[in-house]
Amino acid sequence: MPIFFPYLNFLVGVLYAFLAFYVLFKSPNSLVNKLCFAFLASFSIWSFGIIGIKNLQTTKEVAMFSENFASVGWASFSMFFVFFTLVFTGRKNLYTFKPFVVFWSGLAAVFILLQWNGFLIYDFASDWFGWLPVWRNNGVSLFFYVYYISGILVSFILLIVEIVRSASRQKKMQAGIIAATLLIGFVGGTFLDIIVPRFGIKNIPQGAHIVMLIWALGLVYAMLKYRLFKITPETAAQNIINTMEDLLFLLDAEGRVISTNIAVQKKLGYDNLDITGKLFSAFFPAGKAGDLIGKIAAMEKINNEEMAIIDKSGATKYFLVSTSPMGRDENKLFGSVIVARDINEIKEARNTLEKKVQELEKLNKLMVGRELKMAELKKELKVKDIKS
Repeated sequence: MPIFFPYLNFLVGVLYAFLAFYVLFKSPNSLVNKLCFAFLASFSIWSFGIIGIKNLQTTKEVAMFSENFASVGWASFSMFFVFFTLVFTGRKNLYTFKPFVVFWSGLAAVFILLQWNGFLIYDFASDWFGWLPVWRNNGVSLFFYVYYISGILVSFILLIVEIVRSASRQKKMQAGIIAATLLIGFVGGTFLDIIVPRFGIKNIPQGAHIVMLIWALGLVYAMLKYRLFKITPETAAQNIINTMEDLLFLLDAEGRVISTNIAVQKKLGYDNLDITGKLFSAFFPAGKAGDLIGKIAAMEKINNEEMAIIDKSGATKYFLVSTSPMGRDENKLFGSVIVARDINEIKEARNTLEKKVQELEKLNKLMVGRELKMAELKKELKVKDIKS
């Protein structure tokens, strides 16, 4: 039986990878799909790492390297699932809150580095299936357990709240399936990969990544059965917005950026985290945004006014800007829509054409001057001929 463990873990890793790319293929531009992809990919990395641990043919050094590689997956999947759950349950504003993302991402990165430096799993005991990891009995290991468990519990609570509060039966079913399979995978995986090695229980191989297939398959089943990532009017509108070549900014009543489309990243270099929550006026040259912001505050429409916007590198780019107030009620502004059309190529072409016109005008003046000079010379020669 032990000889089949490497092949089994390889197949599990391939299955996770297939599920990850399948979800991403369904809607490549969807944030929830991207986060689900990252979550499933972390399990795939973990599974491939286990190949070198549950293997009778490998040395202890190979097992340690394999565990370090696998830590990229087992130290990050909790973080990715927290992000996924926030977006899935409609709390995207918290996911786009930069300090929150940096905090969770930083924790995952720190635990990966700690594992690579031997602060978590530091040794292996030989067993009938290969190698059994030995955890350090220190505060670092305890802190990792708190990080891992708290991430899962936060996600589970958010899913339960969604089941209770959501008015959509479909959303309740989706959240219910994900929560139920999460609970099975979490309990089974924690027992096999934390409790068993922590208490020195032998003869039971690591299997959390296999048990958690139930969790992953439950997520994908919710997608297929209840169309978790189906095309809705909202997602269709988002896809249309993201295919726009024009820049789109959504502002709140205070003039801060709520959301942008992909064109903003392509044309200006800002990603959503760089720009969300900042005043729109901050992206204009000093003293150039006053008139625009005044008109927005006064709920006036602007149509195709040429304006300069500063990109991420600090360069000035030119756009035709149009604005429209959003959600007016009793003279109160709830937000604004800003559309900016790139005219840099047009301006460059116009500048090039103007230079050519100036060069032609200079040449024309030279030619006219030459003709006049020739006419004067001919006149002088004619006068001399008459005199002679």
